[in-house]
Amino acid sequence: MRQFDTACDSSETIHAALTYRDTARDAQVEATVRAILDDVKARGDQAVLDYTRRFDWPEATVSALLATDNPTVTFEQAWEKLPGELRESVMRAESNVCDFHQAEVGHLQSWMTFSEPRWAAQQGTYALGQVLQPVERVGVYVPGGKAVYPSTVLMALLPAHLAGVQKFVVCTPPDGDGKLAPLIEAVLHHISGIHLGETSVFKLGGAQAIAAMAYGTETVPKCDVIVGPGNAYVNT
Repeated sequence: MRQFDTACDSSETIHAALTYRDTARDAQVEATVRAILDDVKARGDQAVLDYTRRFDWPEATVSALLATDNPTVTFEQAWEKLPGELRESVMRAESNVCDFHQAEVGHLQSWMTFSEPRWAAQQGTYALGQVLQPVERVGVYVPGGKAVYPSTVLMALLPAHLAGVQKFVVCTPPDGDGKLAPLIEAVLHHISGIHLGETSVFKLGGAQAIAAMAYGTETVPKCDVIVGPGNAYVNT
């Protein structure tokens, strides 16, 4: 956390500190990510496995990357082991997310409008709008390493389900023993049993997980849309 004292620090100093970007770091991250994307696109499962062994789970195998096609005993046990108060919080959040997006469905529509230039540097008319386009399969990245976000499961999968999506791919990183965060397993079990259609959960993290969902591999289905938060490599 960075702290500033507005009585002592000038607005210029604060602005410079808040807007500073390490361009060398950005370039290094982008170069690393590009190499991973190209490798996964070319080598599929083997590349994904190599990166998983290097960064997350040394004993990973291709067959073990798929955690489940449907809720498993492990996921069910994770839900049952949650403290009652936490389970209630999950169910309340689920209800809120569903209520909001169910109400939203009836108000969304495609639209397009054309506007004239508003300043001299802008040439010709330009279009503004949005297009609602159905997709078949949604990929969701759920952080599960240093940061565990069960909220991502709710806020990413539930709106897609309410929009009519029937196929889901979830990627979340395992620990060094190949285990997923119990809280992630618990929430996936709860909403999969209630809402979701075909859901595949993979023990995959990092840029390699995004590449697998983007291009598809022998094991990971190609997705039409990928959502979810992550670190600099995942976001890039």
